Amino acid sequence: MASVIFGISGMAVGIFGLIISFVVLLRNKKKDDKQAGEQEGVILSELDHIKNTTEEIKHKLEKKDEQDMSILQKLALVEASVKSAHKRIDSLEKYHQPN
Repeated sequence: MASVIFGISGMAVGIFGLIISFVVLLRNKKKDDKQAGEQEGVILSELDHIKNTTEEIKHKLEKKDEQDMSILQKLALVEASVKSAHKRIDSLEKYHQPN
């Protein structure tokens, strides 16, 4: 009779131990899931910041390219004007050469 009581109490302790282990496992899983979610949120936030910064840089580079193109067009006009002025100066020098 005593061995039956010890057997039943042993089984009860074993089952109670399994229940506690399962509860602790679920609790830790929730903590781990929460931490993983927080980390994923931080990573996604940082990726979004990097994306926005990259888009800003791209926009600035496009504006810079437009400015460079404008400067090159103006430079071409200035070079043409200077070339024309040099031709006129050269033709004037032929007529006004010092003796």
